This record gives sequence, C-alpha cells and structure tokens, in this order.
Amino acid sequence: MTAILLVMAVAIAAEPSYLVERVVTCGGEVRRVSVFRNGTLVVATSRAGQPPHLRRRPLDEVERQVLQQLVEESYTALAEGKYRVDKAPGDTVEVRLAPPGREPMRLVAALALVRPLPLCRVEHALDELELTMAEGPAEREDLSSWVPVVGERLELLDGRLVTVTEVFAGEEDLVVYLRIGDGPAAEYFFLRELRAKVGRRVGR
Repeated sequence: MTAILLVMAVAIAAEPSYLVERVVTCGGEVRRVSVFRNGTLVVATSRAGQPPHLRRRPLDEVERQVLQQLVEESYTALAEGKYRVDKAPGDTVEVRLAPPGREPMRLVAALALVRPLPLCRVEHALDELELTMAEGPAEREDLSSWVPVVGERLELLDGRLVTVTEVFAGEEDLVVYLRIGDGPAAEYFFLRELRAKVGRRVGR
C-alpha cells in the first residue's frame, strides 16, 4: 500500500508566508487551498493550459486562532508518528504545515489513501473554510453570555462534535469538560476560551 511521504524541511532561507495549505492533484486539475499567516484564505483552481481561477477572503480573528491551534496540534502529532517514506503516484493530496517557529512539514499521499487522524482534522477544517467562502461567512451565534449545561452538544469551529460532561467553578472562570465525539477522549477549557471555539450549539 502506498504510504505517506513525510518531508521535514531542514534548511530554510526564510519562513513561509502560509500557515497551512493543501494541494490536490486529480486528473488534469490542481486545486490549492491556502491560509496565509496574515489570515487570508485563498482557493486556486487550475488546469493545464488555462489561467488559474482565484478566490480569496480574510478570516476573522477567531477563525485564524482556531485554525492555528489546530495546525500546531496536528503538526506535533504528525511529527511524533512514524511514516514510511514512499512515493505517491497518480492522483495525490499534499498538505503543508508551517506553524510559527517550527520547520515546515510537507506530507504527500495518494488521494485514495486513508490519511492519519491529525491530517484528516486539518483537511476537514480547510473543507469547512472553503464552504464558508462558497456560501458566505456563516452567521455565528452570540455566545458572550452563554453558560453551558451538562449534556449540551456543540460543534466546534474545527468541525468536531463535543458534549459538555461537567461544568465547575475555577479560580477565575468556569471550567468546562468536553467529551470528544462518542469516544472516551475529553478536553477541558475555561469558558472564555470555549466561547471562541464554538461554531454552534446542536442541542442535547
């Protein structure tokens, strides 16, 4: 089975301008989704012999911060994994991660290959951002006075579905425990941090 090609840049003349980008090559079409460090989202589609079609929009500060955190988490998880270096012939997907202060990482896989979870999370976030460009920015609910309750289900801006399992008072703010998906994995956040990460409430 074709493995993922993992390349860590060793020598860098200058830090890249992008935070993350994905390049999908399928047939004669190349589709590139890039998020630059200044918070600009750019989608470029091109075919051989034709000029590229470009679309762009600025991310708001919450979108940018959430994506940067996701890129940093995924970068760490992928760097700690063990991937056999191989070629990826035919249609491919290439993802480039460049969190600030880290050496850029480039991952290439056959388009039909099942990718590791950290990479899937990055791709899902890019898919969601591309959809907001096609449909217009989603109107986010005002959560400035929201207090979560146990059992409430939320969709985070990175696409994950979580369930509130516990809420209790910390020293300076409420602490909220979240169960990730339907599995045992859990995370906790201060309420002020969680408000910036929630895309929408999806019921109980």
